[in-house]
Amino acid sequence: MISHATTKDKDRKGARPALAASAAFFSLFKHHLKLRLQYRETFLFSLALHPLVMLLILAMFKGVYRKQELVLGYSQSQMVWYFGSSQFFYYLVWNVVDKNIAQKVMFGGMDRQLLRPYSLLSWELVQLLAHKLLALVFEFIPVFAAYWLILRPDFLSGQGLAQYLILTALALLQFFLLSFLFGILAFLWQDVSAAHALKFIVVNVLAGVALPIAFFPDRLQRVLYALPFQYLFHVPVQHLLGRVDVTRWDSFALTCLWHCSWLAALFVLSELASRRTIRHFLSAGG
Repeated sequence: MISHATTKDKDRKGARPALAASAAFFSLFKHHLKLRLQYRETFLFSLALHPLVMLLILAMFKGVYRKQELVLGYSQSQMVWYFGSSQFFYYLVWNVVDKNIAQKVMFGGMDRQLLRPYSLLSWELVQLLAHKLLALVFEFIPVFAAYWLILRPDFLSGQGLAQYLILTALALLQFFLLSFLFGILAFLWQDVSAAHALKFIVVNVLAGVALPIAFFPDRLQRVLYALPFQYLFHVPVQHLLGRVDVTRWDSFALTCLWHCSWLAALFVLSELASRRTIRHFLSAGG
């Protein structure tokens, strides 16, 4: 009976962090929803701005495609949507978790954070998921619909869109772990603004957000394809643009498997690094 009761107590203790994280998610979701409704003028201005940018991109590439149908394998509609989709990356993937952690370390609040019944990584992830779920509903879907009205994507299929969203969800986790790794450097350096700037440059160039990887020389392309950064934007958008065979779900599953292997490596690295750096913070501040 004592052994059975002890096991139950352990199960309850193990479930507490998960329950606390779930409660935190719903609380944060409601908080971010209230903020969006409170500042709806800014939200509506953003929705009006991005279709204008899409129109400018379309006008720019009309001249480029005047005498040719394809540029580096991209049709005009694919190229316009490629650059338009870079905004989807900022809606659904980009985050400033590293800056959030650094601000708590520099200006206070990290001590209270470490007293919560779940890890720092869990808290930042829950907060990010609540924010990105709202971004999906209030930003991605309306802007996607506006892009559709401006330039109908003749390359798009339901399978391609579904695969894009799945790969983008994995990209969100990958970029979160990358940002978390940059963020916990604040326990050692405090100011990680230089690391944040480096992250911005690396992601925009190596993930293909600023330019398609096909624009780079062949040797550099081989390097970029060997790195995990392509999974942040380049790989998902290829499925959205129909530049891969989206009917091959076995090939898609293999892509997800490779992506998950990179996620697992980043997660292990994040756990190991956070334990060492947080211990340093406690010894210095506590």
